[in-house]
Amino acid sequence: MAVLRRVLIGLFGLIHLALGIILAVCMVKHSFGIAVVDFMDRFAVYNMELWFVENINLWEPFLLLLLFLILGLFMLFVAVFRHRESKSVRVEVGEGNAIEISKEAIGSVIRQAVSEIASVESASTNMRITRGRLMIVLQLVVPSHESIPAIGVAARDLVADRLRSVLSITAKDIRVEVANVVEKPQVPGLMEVNENGL
Repeated sequence: MAVLRRVLIGLFGLIHLALGIILAVCMVKHSFGIAVVDFMDRFAVYNMELWFVENINLWEPFLLLLLFLILGLFMLFVAVFRHRESKSVRVEVGEGNAIEISKEAIGSVIRQAVSEIASVESASTNMRITRGRLMIVLQLVVPSHESIPAIGVAARDLVADRLRSVLSITAKDIRVEVANVVEKPQVPGLMEVNENGL
């Protein structure tokens, strides 16, 4: 999806640049420009000949030219150059010393923290590290009979605290999404069995 978005932005950037170049050619009264003005007068835009051929109110097409060029260059820049996503966070540990903490290590600490919240049925994590800043999305499955906002706040606070205390990382953003709400059976005297059958 991100690749398609970048391709579309790049295509729109090229279209804007082409329009800006056509306007520039029309402004210098090149024979091609006169033909374009004549074509647009006949089929598309009314009174373009007043702008370019008779030199009336040339500041309007000049502003359009600048707008098209700026938008086109900006869109091409956004499409071609994007911020690279990093696979680790750099943590300063002393005078000139630093360590790199991988996404896998961060994910492990997050999973351990979330597993301590009894009311969370299951959780998944999406992370992005851009320019050394960590952004986390926690997707939780929670029971329907408990306060969902309270569970979300508890999960966010616990993850933030654990990242600070264990890894010395402060996340730029921790967003909690409730992926699903499940009914938990309330059977008296029934105890959940763990993976070892105990």
